[in-house]
Amino acid sequence: GRSWTVSPESGVPRTGPTINIPPTLGDITASDVESKDLVQTYFIEADLPNVVFAAYRPEQLVFDGTVWTRPDGALRSDVTLTKGSVYTVVSDRLQVTPEILRAQGDISVIFDEFRNVDSANVLEPFLAMPDSTTARTIELAEQLRTPGESTYDTIQAYQAWLSTNTVYDLNAPVPDQGADAVDDYLFESRRGFCEQIASTLAVMLRSQGVPTRLATGYISGERDRVSGVWKVRASDAHSWVEVWFPQTGWEAFDPTASVPLAGDAGNGTVGGDLLGAALTSATSHPIEIGLATLFAMVLWSAVRTLRTMQQRRRRGRWGLLQDRFSALSPTSATNPEVASHLIQHLDDGVDPPAVAEELDRAAFDPTWVDNDKSFETVSGRVATLERRSK
Repeated sequence: GRSWTVSPESGVPRTGPTINIPPTLGDITASDVESKDLVQTYFIEADLPNVVFAAYRPEQLVFDGTVWTRPDGALRSDVTLTKGSVYTVVSDRLQVTPEILRAQGDISVIFDEFRNVDSANVLEPFLAMPDSTTARTIELAEQLRTPGESTYDTIQAYQAWLSTNTVYDLNAPVPDQGADAVDDYLFESRRGFCEQIASTLAVMLRSQGVPTRLATGYISGERDRVSGVWKVRASDAHSWVEVWFPQTGWEAFDPTASVPLAGDAGNGTVGGDLLGAALTSATSHPIEIGLATLFAMVLWSAVRTLRTMQQRRRRGRWGLLQDRFSALSPTSATNPEVASHLIQHLDDGVDPPAVAEELDRAAFDPTWVDNDKSFETVSGRVATLERRSK
């Protein structure tokens, strides 16, 4: 009722350079839904743990080494990924839309009918509930669901209730000792960020018999408009929910901030679309094009502002603290490099390596636990470093 753990099963080792990735628990291999290949190439800019990232559902990996394909779908290398590493993933992306998900009906009813089938039994772990789950949490989930109709609509109802009745707060309090974290978020503090919000949606869905898992990773970061490369930083770390659907497999839902479904997102770019329209119409509609260009500039500014706000909501208070620390040495790639720079240019009195170590633990250490006292200490040190750097 207070933390999530990763399955200890290491999976099966597979050696590159070309690795075929088999389906894992809950993956759907046959579907009438249209699919498209998504090719992603990752360029590692700073030393990272051994997690190999990929869009769902990965089918092939080009990787110079050995990778363990785990039952939970995660991919892990047998070595850490150092700066300069490069790998490519090909994923089969079902072009899912709200209509496709809604048409799959009430998952709890469907899953219950096939509970004795082997393919259903493997999903039982994704229905496990903490012993500390309270009766009022389950009662709220029952009141808001759409029984016998569409699990997709139930998810929308849960997200709408959370949006109306809870508040996103980077300084959300830690629950009292022994308290259930979801109950505390729903009925006591009603304040939290991505970890509390995603955990709450997962527990509510599991309480209604819907296989659900919590996923952690990163939001898409910032796109370089010249190169087309997406720059993803540690401060883009995020948590969301993945729900199992009988015809399409795992589908991501982000209750913290709305994320478009694959079938609704185009492959073009705003810049490319605007350029094509401008070249077509410029010679015959100069006044209209001028107005359209002005409108596009205003729209682009608004989109960037909205995106920044959404990223701030998703990253949590430690992510924003990481941004402030990184800004103290913009040319440094890692926290230890920032600390080294500060030691060379500032007087004694504050311990930059200790700040760097705590921020790295917050981003990468699976055993790290957030607490207000630690955050206040590190935040105060960062504020002192900012004052001395001016």
